[in-house]
Amino acid sequence: MSVAVIIPVFNGAATVSAAIHSALEQNFAGDYEVIVVDDGSTDTTAAVLASFGPRIRTVGQTNRGLAAARNAGAAAASGSEYLAFLDADDLWTPDKLALTVAPLDRNRAAVLAYTDVVTVDDHGEVVAQSLIEPRQAHAPSMDELLHEWWPILPSTVAIRRDAFERCGRFCEEFRGAAGHEDVDCWLRARELGEFIYINQPLVRYRVNPDAAQMLKYQSNFTLFARRVRNHYGVRGRPLLRAMRRGYVTAFGYRGLVAMRDGDMRTARRAFLGALSYAPLHLKTTLRLARTFLPVSLARALSGSSRPRRHDDKPA
Repeated sequence: MSVAVIIPVFNGAATVSAAIHSALEQNFAGDYEVIVVDDGSTDTTAAVLASFGPRIRTVGQTNRGLAAARNAGAAAASGSEYLAFLDADDLWTPDKLALTVAPLDRNRAAVLAYTDVVTVDDHGEVVAQSLIEPRQAHAPSMDELLHEWWPILPSTVAIRRDAFERCGRFCEEFRGAAGHEDVDCWLRARELGEFIYINQPLVRYRVNPDAAQMLKYQSNFTLFARRVRNHYGVRGRPLLRAMRRGYVTAFGYRGLVAMRDGDMRTARRAFLGALSYAPLHLKTTLRLARTFLPVSLARALSGSSRPRRHDDKPA
């Protein structure tokens, strides 16, 4: 069995070296290559990649976003049976490839395997030992994927090359690093066959432990929602409702933090953002109204001067 490890990077000079080393140091008995796609970096990423010499293959392109970068890596890996993705700020444990590819090799009905993760902050400190809640610690059915966001992160995935091609690769309409291209791809891949879940945290996943982690994905949500509605119709409504609720929560948290800090302008923008996903949300409407009051009164009416910490998961 042969695997192509695809690492997209854009201005990732500070983290990509560690990611590459984690890919090169796999305890994997099969053949594999590491392909790094430099998506138009303007920092010293190119020099970092050059330092690895022939141990990696480098593909360069103008900046086109994560979806296009991963697709370019797949296109450069024409002879591989499997593809495995690793983001430039994440790390693999040494047995990640072996433990995700072997189950696919044994089960020909399965098209994709993925794992749990350890979440870490920007300093590499552990935030949580697991991302996946017990109720989601299994491979999802198609109905489950259409009911709520499922925690399948690109850095955890190994997928059959032919399934990746048949499902249409990552949709390159999703631009930048604003997310949803992965969820969109997994939905179409699940139509082709079952998934396998490996209940071990085989990836160190860098996460921002506040509402900003989810809010950075919002710019692509309109495109994602349109694609879900066009392809799945009413079956996709529960997924979109669940994701909208997530954005309302994330915006609400940001607004409460800003209100606590006396920044009513930022709080107002955040609550308006929440209302864009749920226009009739009464609690958010009341919070928005409080941003026009004196700071001390707004804080008193909010019921707490310090909002509860909210660790959002990516949409």
